[in-house]
Amino acid sequence: MSLENYRQQVQNPKYSPVAAGVLNYLFPAAGYIYVGEPLRGAGVFAAEMATFSVFVMGLTMTMGTDYNTGKSPAGARETMFAGIIATGIIHTWSIFDVVKVAKVKNIAYQGNGYALRLVPDFQFRNTQYSFGAHAGVKLCLMF
Repeated sequence: MSLENYRQQVQNPKYSPVAAGVLNYLFPAAGYIYVGEPLRGAGVFAAEMATFSVFVMGLTMTMGTDYNTGKSPAGARETMFAGIIATGIIHTWSIFDVVKVAKVKNIAYQGNGYALRLVPDFQFRNTQYSFGAHAGVKLCLMF
């Protein structure tokens, strides 16, 4: 499968790659939810939040001072910059990735008329003898 001649291969796209990229730019993982990849979006969102928390940790470290020297703790600025750079890299990569995912799914849908996707599945069951919650992944075939 090649994305080189995408416009010639797909006449009626199911997902707009531009909309997916803009959604992912505005809110991390929203583009993945739009194209039907919520698990992938959750992973990207978790990675962005982890790297952003490193930035916040470095920022709070730079605001604190050592009582003896009056300076910020060693490595505070490096932690802050590493966190914001890593967040920017992951965010930029995710925008390009979600556009590619939208294009690949459009080509698959155009060529086959169907598509597969994994969806998180949560069920609550209340039977006569017990109540339980079940979580898993559901495989969906779309026509």
